[in-house]
Amino acid sequence: MNSPVTEAELQAWADGRLAPERRGAVDAHLALHPADA
Repeated sequence: MNSPVTEAELQAWADGRLAPERRGAVDAHLALHPADA
């Protein structure tokens, strides 16, 4: 089970410093919630 995507992870994704093991979860979240990008 994946943990919910946090605000810090969204910021790390935007900055290009998100841990690779969380990228899939964040990408999936953003596909469903593009306004969070």
